[in-house]
Amino acid sequence: MGPGTALFDHPCRLSLSWPVLWPLLPTSPPSHVASSRKPPANARDAGAFSPSEPASSLAYQRVQKVDSTALRPVLVLGPLLDVVKEMLVNEAPGKFCRCPLEVMKASQQAIERGVKDCLFVDYKRRSGHFDVTTVASIKEITEKNRHCLLDIAPHAIERLHNVHIYPIVIFIHYKSAKHIKEQRDPVYLRDKVTQRHSKEQFEMAQKIEQEYGRYFTGVVQGGALSSICTQILAVVNREQNKVLWIPACSLQGKVVLGSDCTNSANGRTWLCSF
Repeated sequence: MGPGTALFDHPCRLSLSWPVLWPLLPTSPPSHVASSRKPPANARDAGAFSPSEPASSLAYQRVQKVDSTALRPVLVLGPLLDVVKEMLVNEAPGKFCRCPLEVMKASQQAIERGVKDCLFVDYKRRSGHFDVTTVASIKEITEKNRHCLLDIAPHAIERLHNVHIYPIVIFIHYKSAKHIKEQRDPVYLRDKVTQRHSKEQFEMAQKIEQEYGRYFTGVVQGGALSSICTQILAVVNREQNKVLWIPACSLQGKVVLGSDCTNSANGRTWLCSF
């Protein structure tokens, strides 16, 4: 074991106050997901770990701190998504920029090959062409020192992680379809949201929360658009300043977007559970 490496041979030697060690939880995310989670205030009360549990019931992975020099992309999910992103860009143009979609006239096979080769993150089929989100487009915006507002489906989050891009994922939570229907804004939401549309958006949001909740970085409460955007700004500022931990094995021969992994954490790697 080299200098600067902290390893624990047995779970009973684990300190619950250690900043990057915590027992395996039933709802743990995939091992390649970046994490800034903190251990439970009282892991014993949370039922996450007890000394009587065998060592085999816990899983740990070596992680490394990434000092990001670029602004992380932002993926907002939930109801009234388009108007929220429009407001963010218009009210904070120096902070946010929507990711441009590249129009491509190609075969389905060619587009899927681009996804497999990690050139494309997501795509939408249109009449006679595809609207494609590319890794290059995301990088171009981050190089302008702005948060790239992503326009991708939640299943594409995995693809971002595969190319070592770790977005800030924010979910807008509404209490009910009626709550969505009641929203108004004189500039960004002039038209009344129909009952059918509000119901569809609420049900879709419930499905996204159930299937992809493990990827959420933050959840904001639905309501007035100005309130939502204020909450999103707060989450983005907080998460951008947080420490980002990446599985060390995933950094071998790879570069995280806008990061300096060589001297991160003074060369330390830590053993971290997922």
